[in-house]
Amino acid sequence: MTNLQPLVSFLIPSRKRLDMLKASLDSLRKTCADPKNIEAIVIFDEDDLETIEGFKELKFDFKVLQIVSKRHGYYGLHHYINNAFTISSGKWFWLWNDDLKMVGSNWDVVIGEYGEQFVILNPRNIHPYWEKYCLDATISPVVPRKWYEITNRFSAYNQYDTYINEVAYPLNLVINEDRLVNFHGQVEDEVSAGISYDTVQLPAQECKKDRDLIRHYLGAKTLFIYRIQRTPYRLEKYLRRRKAHFRRMFSIQYLGSRLKPARLYKKFSNALSSKKQDRE
Repeated sequence: MTNLQPLVSFLIPSRKRLDMLKASLDSLRKTCADPKNIEAIVIFDEDDLETIEGFKELKFDFKVLQIVSKRHGYYGLHHYINNAFTISSGKWFWLWNDDLKMVGSNWDVVIGEYGEQFVILNPRNIHPYWEKYCLDATISPVVPRKWYEITNRFSAYNQYDTYINEVAYPLNLVINEDRLVNFHGQVEDEVSAGISYDTVQLPAQECKKDRDLIRHYLGAKTLFIYRIQRTPYRLEKYLRRRKAHFRRMFSIQYLGSRLKPARLYKKFSNALSSKKQDRE
């Protein structure tokens, strides 16, 4: 492994959250086995001058590059990471957020075990909101360089984790890698908490286009093998979702919210009224 080609490039759009960004980058350095394996590319908006100037004062002992981009906003997040590829050199790309922190140690060793395989690594994301309400969520996938070379982009949709999984899961490319662990603690703002839903629809045709390109590259034989190999990972995810679902459904708090006397009385009254109207 050389400095010219690090193992992993982190692509990180950031705006007006310098302290959070620094903490995120520091967590990458503290938990990796070899800093030579890391390359971080941070993308700033051109009008975010305060953050740009503040970032110049920070010192890191691993490769950190920056791009100053025109402002695309939340609904243009995919433009940031697609453009960041032009100055990247990693074998793998971790589509990172500035409010994520790496928790698992020696994560670069884990990614190195996959070598040149064409797979999407789905890390374990510790997120207070997702774990409580969404049961299972995919944030910040790890993508091989070949993905971009085949499709000429990481995503055509601002929620690039959603887009990549929409393309990759039907092809059985996703591996749930629980040894890659990060913490997502920014739940106060609406986007991170899942409250502000995206008004832009997932581009199904673009997903299909990229899926067809990858299917053509891999070929039917390889995809058949992937289907056999990846079934345990998909089954594991399904069982984990069902277990979390039933745990929530039969919790005291949930049952208490559903079995309130007023709610039952209203439901019973509506049923009686309906029967009375039927008789009349």
